[in-house]
Amino acid sequence: MGVDLVIAASARKHGVSDEDIRHAYQHPMGVFELDDGFTMIIGANHAAIIYEIVVIDGRPARSSCTR
Repeated sequence: MGVDLVIAASARKHGVSDEDIRHAYQHPMGVFELDDGFTMIIGANHAAIIYEIVVIDGRPARSSCTR
C-alpha cells in the first residue's frame, strides 16, 4: 500500500471523513483480492468503527462504482 491514495468523490457520500478513510486504508484488518483489479480492505477509524474500502487498480472506474 505504498501508493498515493486518491479518494473518489463517491466515497464521501456516506459522510465518512478523508482522515477516517485514510486511517482504515493504512491499518487494514483484512485485505481481499477480488476480480477485475479490485481489492477490498476492511479497516477501522480511530474510534474503531469498521469500514469496507474498495480499491481500484488505477484503471478508470466503471460508472456503477462512482455513483
